[in-house]
Amino acid sequence: SIFGKSGLSHINIPILWVAGSEDQLTPVVIEQVYPFTWLPVTEKYFMLTKGAKHLDFNITEIQNVESVDDDSLNQLVSASSPVIKSYIDAFSLAFFQTYLENNSDYLDYLNSSYAVAISEEPYTLGFLSASTAEKLIPALAKD
Repeated sequence: SIFGKSGLSHINIPILWVAGSEDQLTPVVIEQVYPFTWLPVTEKYFMLTKGAKHLDFNITEIQNVESVDDDSLNQLVSASSPVIKSYIDAFSLAFFQTYLENNSDYLDYLNSSYAVAISEEPYTLGFLSASTAEKLIPALAKD
């Protein structure tokens, strides 16, 4: 992780961490799962989408880029799958309603059961909270 364990130890706000299993820029275990377990907050959630990447690059457009401006960069990145976008929308809504609007009714959606309920092939969801992350720590420590 770019911030390291000591850097992440200073975070004291709720966190929704979104990751993709096919992320080659920030590999899921080394750069995302480990750092997630280092966060000291109890209001932390990790959403993992199987098959999702960090960014989907439009390889055919790379050869046409003449400058590095916003329009050129936007053409290089393909739009996310509508399914992946719906996952991000659903969990973002629940997270922000819970922690910004103090609407505890949405807390019921921040769990693995909800992730399983809305998952669609080929982009299925995995979901961790602080309590499930604690169970990972001994397994990760063996490496």
